[in-house]
Amino acid sequence: MRALVTGGNGFLGSHLVRQLGEEGHAVRVLAQPGTDCERIDGLGAEVLEGDLLDRPSLERACAGVELVFHLAGAVQDWGPRALFRRVNVQGTANLLEAAVASGVRRLVFTSSLAVHRYVGISAGDEERPRDNGRHPYGGSKIACEDLLLEAHARGQIEAVVVRPGVFPFGPGDRLVLPQLVQNRERFRHVAGGRARLCTAYAPNLAEGLALCGSVPRAAGRVYVIADDEAPSWRELMDRLFGALGLEPPRRSVPLGLALAAAVAAEAAAALSGRPPLINRYRVALAGRDCVFVSDRARAELGWRPRVGLDSALSATADWLRRVL
Repeated sequence: MRALVTGGNGFLGSHLVRQLGEEGHAVRVLAQPGTDCERIDGLGAEVLEGDLLDRPSLERACAGVELVFHLAGAVQDWGPRALFRRVNVQGTANLLEAAVASGVRRLVFTSSLAVHRYVGISAGDEERPRDNGRHPYGGSKIACEDLLLEAHARGQIEAVVVRPGVFPFGPGDRLVLPQLVQNRERFRHVAGGRARLCTAYAPNLAEGLALCGSVPRAAGRVYVIADDEAPSWRELMDRLFGALGLEPPRRSVPLGLALAAAVAAEAAAALSGRPPLINRYRVALAGRDCVFVSDRARAELGWRPRVGLDSALSATADWLRRVL
């Protein structure tokens, strides 16, 4: 089967490209012009340059493809609403149009648990109401989900929505974890780091995404793909830094103080135009439980996280030592 992966040269996309290649699929990657494709060197993928806002490039990318995995987009917790509407929503609409015109059978969309407000969730699932429409990023993901599932309901294409655990990690992450390790002296837990979260180790997530592309029953469904364990932030940092042989962060600030600082930082950012160092989204995620379960993926896809948390952190630490 020929599969297209938008954003396949990125962190999560590169793991999916590897997974699909190991399963015997012919893989095409849509990469934004000028972006680095080092992560997928040697994986045998065909690389086409293109952009979600450039319809002719999407038409070329979708030609002769049966299956599309859509991972590209603006992925950040702060920014103008217009950016997320343009890149995520309009970009997804453009891709959907090209995919339908090319006769693509199924489109698997990587959404986000940011469609939910982080208000303290201990065992969330796919049926939990999506209540974060006011957040620019979360709202854009809600709009994308609706767009694709409506196309599925009309019979235009088989659509599948995937919401990864809120902390994707693994080898190849050049943004979050390297900065965390390099700036560990400045890191502060919120409320002692007691809040629990669900993670998504990139190879485990890639296996789940691949199943969403191949299992017939997945058509028209929404799946949470998250690892088994739900550690606290403090436990996660202790285990990660322990695997690196480094002293883990210990300092903490109260939740109320962190929220007040986030409000002030957002106000200053609105005046300066520069992203705030802290915002309410990050504080809510760090200060309140955000645990979702993958029972539906287990029952309907036969998915299980193959790599446990300790092994995943060890592999990630090995990679970090090589690049830092």
